[in-house]
Amino acid sequence: MKKIMLALSTVWLAAVPAHAELLTAADGKVFLEGLHAPQGILVRDDGSVIVTESGAGGDQDLDYFNPQSYAASAAKVGLSSRVHEVSADGEVRVLASLPSIAVEHELIGAARAVDLDGRLMVTIGAWQEALGASSTVENYPGVLEIHSDGTVSVVGDTWAHELVNNPDGTGNKETHPYDLMQGPTGDVLIVDAAANTLLSLDPSTGEISTLAVFDAMPGVFPNPWRNNEPMADPVPTGIAHGPDGSVLVSLLSGAPFIPGSAKIVSVKDGAVSDYATGLTMAVDMATAADGTLYVLSFGLFEPTGPVPASGSVHRIHEDGSSEMVIDGLSFATSIAFASDGAMLVAINGVMPVAGQVLRFDQFM
Repeated sequence: MKKIMLALSTVWLAAVPAHAELLTAADGKVFLEGLHAPQGILVRDDGSVIVTESGAGGDQDLDYFNPQSYAASAAKVGLSSRVHEVSADGEVRVLASLPSIAVEHELIGAARAVDLDGRLMVTIGAWQEALGASSTVENYPGVLEIHSDGTVSVVGDTWAHELVNNPDGTGNKETHPYDLMQGPTGDVLIVDAAANTLLSLDPSTGEISTLAVFDAMPGVFPNPWRNNEPMADPVPTGIAHGPDGSVLVSLLSGAPFIPGSAKIVSVKDGAVSDYATGLTMAVDMATAADGTLYVLSFGLFEPTGPVPASGSVHRIHEDGSSEMVIDGLSFATSIAFASDGAMLVAINGVMPVAGQVLRFDQFM
């Protein structure tokens, strides 16, 4: 939790032709709006679109903590995190309502979704040892399956895995399951933004194993969980299929989010190597129909705080270099390609009510 949520809460086809002009948020059309902190976009094989939102907490009190200072803090819990479906013909419905925690400027609920052979699963929540060895919030955190009648069941408990294994070896045991996708053997691959790991989940048994651990990155501030050395947590946020059976993972990098410090790494057979560097606050990735990879930047930070409307989308070239194709996005959190090739981008992903998904037809 200290990672992706710290980063976000500090603030509140064919590819586009190479000669195309740089797009801005104003070039996008509103696809869905009125969302509470949208975090994920999934396009299913039938053309429908799943949008997950973190929600806005609720009325139930919960003793929690400030993810920045680790001091005790009051929180509000409720079933305001939702999974939306937009059908191929534009009909919108809520598939499920899930737990959401609102603590200070944090909104922590559902993150991303995956369709595993017709089974819809989502990541949700965050937990750490300071809150206790067991979660006090039902169906939170972990990987949930959303059933057709709106009920949910736990498929995998990432907190139980972290509590026992703590793969990154830091003194702070915590989990924040974030992005996920179907693996090569029917498993579910998960990036845990707080545990700094790539995990594999067997959806039939719930067993979780660690495939890779991401190293700390050079930082500015002393990190209390890394011997007070100036190291930033890697904060894995996005996951995608890479070349030759590899897995690509975007690393946000921790505070102070220095421009150019984020990157995409490749994981193969447990080995981690750089794939694309020089990025900034990388939060998600998506692959176009022609195989081109795009990465989403949440935005820019200055010593005085976040730069408004500084989120952007970048095309990744085969040599690892990147090219900006969309600029001026507000607190961007997720990216995907619709079945017709249009690009979908979630914005205002840390804000209640104001969250939107924009559609860019220029990528068709």
